[in-house]
Formats: sequence, structure tokens, C-alpha cells
Amino acid sequence: ILYLKMGKDYLGTDQRRVTDTKEEKEIKALDEGDIALLKTYGAAPYNDEIKKCEEDITNVMKRVNELTGIKESDTGLAPPALWDLVADKVCLSSDHPLQVARCTKIINADSEEPKYIINVKQFAKFVVDLAETVAPTDIEEGMRVGVDRTKYQIHIP
Repeated sequence: ILYLKMGKDYLGTDQRRVTDTKEEKEIKALDEGDIALLKTYGAAPYNDEIKKCEEDITNVMKRVNELTGIKESDTGLAPPALWDLVADKVCLSSDHPLQVARCTKIINADSEEPKYIINVKQFAKFVVDLAETVAPTDIEEGMRVGVDRTKYQIHIP
């Protein structure tokens, strides 16, 4: 026969008992004044006027969009009815693809032929000229530019 010795009981008798001594309070129904107070409790002073203005703005936007016939797109593309695929193919075949670079510094900005230092990401830095279609006032330091891959001239500011 195995006897187990129990340790000392540190909990008192009041902690062992489960007592249901809570008194249930009588529930009172809210009257109309209390309901009105709860509805206006979290509202700002001009809440109703602001909501009315927001609804008016959305209604006017809907009317404008219906009259113009333009729907906003998530992708930012124009509707397919406005696409000109033939002109896009001609543009892509005639123009060389450009590379994006950042103009880091302008050398001799006040002279007739300024030079531009561009940084092509993860590739190299170049000192380049402008293409004939770009004005020197269009380029600023820190600006992203489109660069021709063969001549490394800035084509698009």
C-alpha cells in the first residue's frame, strides 16, 4: 500500500468555494431621450453637414462621369476603344528603346554645350549630350531621363 503525503493547503476555504452572491440588477429600458443622446454622443458638431456635402459630391461625380462616358480604370490604361495599336506598333518599330537613367550632375550649365553626368542603375556613369529634340532648360539635376542605348544621348526628360 502506497501512501502519498499531501502538501500543505495554502488556499483558504473562502477561495475554494464557488459562490453565487452576485445580485442581478433590474434592467431599465432606454427612453427616447437616452437613445437620442447615444446617437449624438460620438458625432462632431458639423457631422450632418459634412455627410450631406460628401453625398452631394459623389452624386455630382456620378453625373459628370455619366455625361462624359469615362470610367476610371484601376490599371491607369485608357479604354480599349481609344487604343491605336497600329500607331503604337509603328512608334515601337521606328524608335529605339530607351534606357532609364538619373541625371546626377550638370557640367558647364551656363555654357553653350553643357554636359550631363547620368547614372544608369547597376551599370555605369556616363557623361552625355542632349539629343536634338531636348532643350537644355528641360533637364535638372536628380531628374530621371530616357537615354538612347547606342549613343547615350538624353532623349526624354
